[in-house]
Parts: sequence; structure tokens; C-alpha cells
Amino acid sequence: MEQALRGQVAIVTGAGRGIGRAVAKELAAAGARVVLVARSRADLQQIAEEIGEERAAVLPGDVADEACAAAAVDRALAWEGRLDAVINNAGVGWTGSILDMPLAEWRRLMDTNLTGMFLMTRAALRPMVAAGRGHIVNVASGAGRLGMARGAAYSASKFAVIGFTESVGLEVRNSGVKVSVVEPGSVHTSFSPGASRRDWALRPDDVARAVLAVVATGPNVWIREAFVTPLRVPTT
Repeated sequence: MEQALRGQVAIVTGAGRGIGRAVAKELAAAGARVVLVARSRADLQQIAEEIGEERAAVLPGDVADEACAAAAVDRALAWEGRLDAVINNAGVGWTGSILDMPLAEWRRLMDTNLTGMFLMTRAALRPMVAAGRGHIVNVASGAGRLGMARGAAYSASKFAVIGFTESVGLEVRNSGVKVSVVEPGSVHTSFSPGASRRDWALRPDDVARAVLAVVATGPNVWIREAFVTPLRVPTT
């Protein structure tokens, strides 16, 4: 895997914490350079220092802002004019009855989870298609295959991520660009407090290694979808 990714350039959104942070560290350890995108400069600066600033570029911003996607792609291309991978991981959640969900929260969730992914994908595809190579990996969720009570908005956004990924992947496959989706089950992160109380849940590193396995496939192999779940779960 290290040989396959050495010298590549990647963008990771939601890179300050959880899965995004783990993905960024795994990419850098495999020899890639990474543009780190998230809202918190402090979080990004910390992970950049851990990775090594020669391998990391910090870009604070909101993925729902079109300018953020353009800036991330420009920063990636500043490294030898190449962009090899984008990991669209930024996401937010909201738990509660749909009857109680404010419209502003619905829009915030959809802007981050879906519109942000669209903007980054569209911006990245232009240089990727021109180069005839590249890989976009969108991080969805098991909630994108099975709806859940009190999580309708989040689940709807992740169903949309999977459908978007499938459609765009088919659209660009003959250009040499791959678009894949990774769907984690319960992950032990601050994003999911319930999972954080389950000792059997996935860790961010588990998901990050699955993402890297998808990205590191050869040029003639396209893993379109990877559903990543804990091996063992309680039986009672």
C-alpha cells in the first residue's frame, strides 16, 4: 500500500477529528501529501504537526462554501500539479424527532453532508478527468442503507451520498477516474456518543485503513462500495 500511495497528493475533508484525522495520518504514513480541510484551524494545525508540515497543508474552511473546494484543489495542485485522491469525510449529525427539527438544522446538515461533497467532487473531477486518473472516496454510513428512528435527516443525507457516488462513478469511469463510497457501521468517535460507549465498535483507524485499501487498488480495479462493520457485536 505504501508503494502505491508514495508521492501522491490527497485532500481530506473533516480532517481535524475522528475518521478524517485517522485517514490523513494513514495517507501521510503511506507516503502521500495531504491537504487538510476542516473548520477548526487549531485541530488542523495539531494534526499537521503530527504528520509533519512537509507532508501536510492546513486549509480551514466550510466545505459548504464553494470557495473552500476551489482553494483545496488549488492547494493540492500546487504540489507538482497533481491531485490523486479526495476523501469526502466532513459530516454533521442531528438526533431527535423530525417533528422537532428546525429548518436551519436540516439545511446545515444537508449543506455539510451532501452539498459539501458535491462541491469538492465537482472541483476535483476537473483536473482528475483532464489527467485521466484520480480517486474520490465518499464516506457515507450504514445509516445510508437502513433508516433509523430519530435520525431521519442524517440517514437521508447518507442515502443521498451513496446514490450520488454510484451515479458519478458510472459517469466518469471511462475517463480513468474512480468514485467510491465507504460505509462504516458503529464507530467509536465523539461524533457518535452512543458508539463511544460500545467497546465492540469500530475505531477510526479501522475505517481509515479500509479507505486506504480502496484508494490503493491498481488502475484497472474499481471498488465501488465498501461496507465496513465490526466483526463482533453483542448477541443479547
